[in-house]
Amino acid sequence: PTWGDEALYRQCLLDFVREHGDAAREMAAADTPAAAAALAHKLNGAAAQLALTDVSARAEEAELVYRTGLSPQATLSALQAALDTARASIRGYAGGG
Repeated sequence: PTWGDEALYRQCLLDFVREHGDAAREMAAADTPAAAAALAHKLNGAAAQLALTDVSARAEEAELVYRTGLSPQATLSALQAALDTARASIRGYAGGG
């Protein structure tokens, strides 16, 4: 979407960090690969809506890895790194400690 309301965009970014900042750890702790894939899918959608392209791409990779039964370790490390970068960027842009 096109974000015409900067205050709303900032709030949505902060909400994203609050709701999805630990997504890689949540995937690693999921009961089943299908549950982890569902978390990755949800993260991908949320990140894409906010134009967090690196997080979205890493989440898409994680979903594929979980759906195909490959080892997720490297993918989750890359996803966590993307989330950490996004978190730092969002906090720099939108505040929110």
